[in-house]
Amino acid sequence: SEPAVKFAENLSDTELKYVKGKPASPLSVLAEYAGDETESNITYQWYKNTEKSTDNGEIIDGADRGSYTPQTDEIGTIYYYVIASCDGLTAISKIATVTVQEPSLKVLTNLGDAEIKYIIGKQANALTFDAEYTGVTDDEVEYTWYKSTEKSTEKGEVIDGANENSFTPQTEEIGTVYYYATASCEGITVTSNIATVTVTEMPVLSVLDNVIDITDRAIYTFSN
Repeated sequence: SEPAVKFAENLSDTELKYVKGKPASPLSVLAEYAGDETESNITYQWYKNTEKSTDNGEIIDGADRGSYTPQTDEIGTIYYYVIASCDGLTAISKIATVTVQEPSLKVLTNLGDAEIKYIIGKQANALTFDAEYTGVTDDEVEYTWYKSTEKSTEKGEVIDGANENSFTPQTEEIGTVYYYATASCEGITVTSNIATVTVTEMPVLSVLDNVIDITDRAIYTFSN
């Protein structure tokens, strides 16, 4: 067969995403030379490009091995490829897409918009607000819960001890209270939706002509 340079291990087509400043994993290839019995060394040269193309790529100084670790100090998408050469023959790898992003705090579970009603003294269900941080460090997300007499995330009162991703409202007093939470990590903060929790009096039951009438025709669940 004709002498040729071929990639036994090539770059992946899957986009690689990194957070700015967080070390990237090396891009690696392995080329093989099929030629005469003379031992020949394969050389590598890596390139980068702002377009997904192997034309007009910029040579990366010093990147002359089978692996190269992309830089993550600038936001944006860079395309990488490598040319393997031996005895005047060359092979061009696939193109690797590497995207560098700003750190982010993504909401996974948010509070519902529907009003939640409880009878006074009945155990409430927990409200849940969950966020995921993607960044340079592995710091944990910190949560703070607030309550307010107005449906607003301004001037809410911090609820002491409520620093988890869930909080169970109190049902000891009649009225409507609005709850929301914030999640913070590495200087980034996101705010939840506002949950409306209304606590009502025990409904009045009246028996008239053997018909049980429940006030406001609502369905209530009673606890012992």
